[in-house]
Amino acid sequence: MFTLFLGKRSVKNMQEVLEIDLEGYQRLFRTLFKQGIYIPPSAHEAWFISAAHTEEHLIRTKDAVISFLEMETY
Repeated sequence: MFTLFLGKRSVKNMQEVLEIDLEGYQRLFRTLFKQGIYIPPSAHEAWFISAAHTEEHLIRTKDAVISFLEMETY
């Protein structure tokens, strides 16, 4: 289980959570969804990895997230 917060290098408290880039997360959600990668629709939800995910799924997701972040210049 993990969470990606966009627009902040680290998040240590609720105030910093309120400062994350919600619009950026929605762009990430839509970008990955179009690629068949389903992540939580809210930036405040955790992502879960399960035994059903193969190494290929994880690598594909990692590559798609990195590509998005490079495109968004985070």
